[in-house]
Amino acid sequence: MSLFKIAFARTGQEISIEATDWHDAVRQTGRRDACYITSDATGKPPVEVLFDADVPQGIGAQTIERALAEAVAFLDSEEAAK
Repeated sequence: MSLFKIAFARTGQEISIEATDWHDAVRQTGRRDACYITSDATGKPPVEVLFDADVPQGIGAQTIERALAEAVAFLDSEEAAK
């Protein structure tokens, strides 16, 4: 088990969850906007958020706030298409 930093894209709230992997950590929240925040080792882009444990999606950006905003836009467009 490891500790994973999870942020909720719609609120920006961050929590830490102990889980076997980021997929499990995101699932434990029970929320679609739960994102695992990671830094790209190459620094291009410097931040990436990973979400949707079942059909993984990733968005890279210069800041966590921008990456979370892009995740919200993605989730909103996905919901509107249903």
